[in-house]
Amino acid sequence: MTFLSLPRARSAGRLLLDIVEYHLPAAMMITLVAVFLLQITFRYFFTPLIWPDELLGFLFLWIVLFAVGYAERNHGLIRFSVLRDASPPRVRRLMDIVGHAILLGAFVALIVPTLNYLVFVDRRMNPVLPMRMSWAYAPFMVFLLSLVVRFGWRLRDDIVGLIRGTPPTDDAADRFAEGDL
Repeated sequence: MTFLSLPRARSAGRLLLDIVEYHLPAAMMITLVAVFLLQITFRYFFTPLIWPDELLGFLFLWIVLFAVGYAERNHGLIRFSVLRDASPPRVRRLMDIVGHAILLGAFVALIVPTLNYLVFVDRRMNPVLPMRMSWAYAPFMVFLLSLVVRFGWRLRDDIVGLIRGTPPTDDAADRFAEGDL
């Protein structure tokens, strides 16, 4: 048995996903509320601060981009699946393959332009906060890479399921219990 067996790697991957998609946004939300209260306190009782507005915008962007992976993992996003649900299992599997391939292609196509933009804005400093602007937009790259891995994994599962002839899973709880991303 190797040091990093497949079940151990899956549990380590699950832990990393939980940290990035659940715990990190929760900590950022707590920070957002604390900074917001600090901003209100200073606005009404002391000299108003400039930096909380900028930090609140970045925190909100980061929370959304990190937490959307958790919502997508549990199929908490809105889906339009009337035609898919009315189709036979093999057609549903083919629809899943086409849909996941389109989404995977779109997210892969966004990686290079996003990286180019991050390199471009890395030269600029934020006028209010002592940080490079690339750090403000870097969570979008994490978002892209997590969705590329997630949809790549689902596309692989769909192709294997089509070859084996198994019906597609429809319940989010089933996918979560099976350990899918």
